[in-house]
Amino acid sequence: MDEVHVIPAQMFRKVIRTTKSHCKLGLTATLVRKDERITDLNFFIGPKLYEANWLDLVKGGYIANVQCAEVWCPMTKEFFTEYLKEENSKKKQALYVMNPNKFRACEFLIRFHERERGDKIIVFADNLFALTEYAMKLRKPMIHGATSHVERKKNLEAFKTSKEVNTIFLSKGRPEDRMAGGKEEYNAFFYSLVSTDTQEMYYSTRRQQFLIDQGYSFKVITSLPPDCGSELSYSSVQEQRDLLRKVLTAGDEAVDLEMLEEDADEVALMKARRTSGSMSVMSGADGMVYMEYNTGHKRGHVKSKSKPKDLSKRRKF
Repeated sequence: MDEVHVIPAQMFRKVIRTTKSHCKLGLTATLVRKDERITDLNFFIGPKLYEANWLDLVKGGYIANVQCAEVWCPMTKEFFTEYLKEENSKKKQALYVMNPNKFRACEFLIRFHERERGDKIIVFADNLFALTEYAMKLRKPMIHGATSHVERKKNLEAFKTSKEVNTIFLSKGRPEDRMAGGKEEYNAFFYSLVSTDTQEMYYSTRRQQFLIDQGYSFKVITSLPPDCGSELSYSSVQEQRDLLRKVLTAGDEAVDLEMLEEDADEVALMKARRTSGSMSVMSGADGMVYMEYNTGHKRGHVKSKSKPKDLSKRRKF
């Protein structure tokens, strides 16, 4: 089974239970999950047999040499004020994801790597609202769950071959899943953009842990973009307020995360369904699961009837 880290999800558990096999072998590039169910693989598949160290793969030329950096993006005054007042968790997330300073840092990095280095750039975002706003504002192609196969193939082909398309936006991507896309002669850069003083700092620490365990180190960048970035988007207070108004008026579904296959069980748990049933079903006594039968007599023997009792022989008190 490839991508074995998704097996702990409920939908995949059913396949494991119903499929009979003498041996189960799982493969994955990243043995990590955002929940604590990764330990369930010891029961469903078995213990981990082998894990390749990423630094050894880099030395062998199998994956790119990666430089990791975390960019701290302070929240603007207006966005941080609304973040502290907002109680809706989805809106709070949308506020720190759409932080104008984070957008400006992203735009600066794209311009730097496109113009100064001529690099190909992939921007990952698990928030579909942010993905759409970023891609449309910067006029870059994007791919998400609702993208058709034809458009997806067209955008990927243009990104790989065309010199005009150097940046593409992808939804719900894990950077650690995509870092094996280069060879020894290439240097890859992994930037994690984080809004400071928000819950995103905690999530960023968890994302870093996997790469740190593989031997990578992170450096923190606190002054991005530079002061000369007035030509970047959302440089004026009025533009930032217009963006804030757009985030606050968006519905909860618009600012929600895009779900992965491994998250399907979480969605199913949130939906309630009314079904008809019986107490026998609840106790396991439905169908062929529960059946009474007599094993004390061989097949073909007929049980003799008991003689009727003589009522005159009853003892009287």
